[in-house]
Amino acid sequence: MTLVLKAVRLFQRISCSVRMASTSLIKEGCAEVMLPDGVFYNPVQEFNRDLTIAIVNQFGKLHRREAILKMKDKMSETPDSPCGLKILEALAASGIRSVRMALEVSNVSSIVANDLSPEAVALIQKNVAHNNVENIVSTVCGDAVDLMHQRRSFGEKDYEYFAMQLAASQHGKVIEPLLSLSVDFYIRVFVRVWSSPISVKAIAAKHGICYICRGCLAHHIQPLGEAVNTSKVVAAALGPPIGPQCIECGSKFHVFGPIWIGPLHSRTFLHEFLSDLGYPPKNVDNGISSCLNGENHSSSTQLDISNGSSESKVEVSTHSLTNKNYRTFKRIIGMVTVAYEELPDVPLYYIIDQLASVFGCTMPKQPDL
Repeated sequence: MTLVLKAVRLFQRISCSVRMASTSLIKEGCAEVMLPDGVFYNPVQEFNRDLTIAIVNQFGKLHRREAILKMKDKMSETPDSPCGLKILEALAASGIRSVRMALEVSNVSSIVANDLSPEAVALIQKNVAHNNVENIVSTVCGDAVDLMHQRRSFGEKDYEYFAMQLAASQHGKVIEPLLSLSVDFYIRVFVRVWSSPISVKAIAAKHGICYICRGCLAHHIQPLGEAVNTSKVVAAALGPPIGPQCIECGSKFHVFGPIWIGPLHSRTFLHEFLSDLGYPPKNVDNGISSCLNGENHSSSTQLDISNGSSESKVEVSTHSLTNKNYRTFKRIIGMVTVAYEELPDVPLYYIIDQLASVFGCTMPKQPDL
């Protein structure tokens, strides 16, 4: 049995060496990566990577502004430069996303590219060296969960995760969704995580039970909690919101949940994101403001952090994002604009063809909707 295992491992090493001997160069964004034959590369995911680069870039500017404001509040006479982003890509594979972030995202201090496969880590190291970003990107070969437990200081993490608020609540944290998209065959969610044990108690108001009519598909939401006085004090909600039968058609209800009924996007963040890309959205209400002090910033933000002196100022550019590195630029603008224009207080939606079936009518054409 031992000889068989040794033979299998030897065959795997030989196969890996053969694959590594024949490679293809893939150009994406500012990066050029080597992919051995047999290594999977999905060009459809280029939109995913373009979107990630753009959003992290925007978050980096927000992070820098917040850091400058904190230094200004401290009234430091010799303010230090704000720390850059520390990024973890927990499932890095070929490392193309990490390399692109190192080349295309400003205000980055370090990136850790992790993968469980030693062959994948070796490939990442080659791609990092090929793009001359060894000073920014380091590699780790290990389990993603173990790595995140060992290193908790990452400002931005890229990984697959579910029930994020439930997991965050267990550590006294809350999430703030910045952008949530359903794209092709996957769902992409960008969130900020805040340490706030008090706010965890208010999370019940952002979860609810849904009642959907079996006949006409009308739905009703029952929040699990209700804010009292302030959003940080939540009492048990009163219910149910409906009777045993639908008031529209008399049918009974299906019940499912709990589901997230809080915001799926941050309008202030998306407003600045689109504006910085040169496509400012139309204000859908009067409450839109920027992420900084409720003011609109067009081209740059100049903050005095010199304790009253006009000699020391830091200017933060807000137009570093362009479309030159994004082949999917138009789709990014379209998808984010659609998200920005969604109704903020409507957690669910109707599918038109299902409604047409309920009413026994012909499905209307898309241009007529």
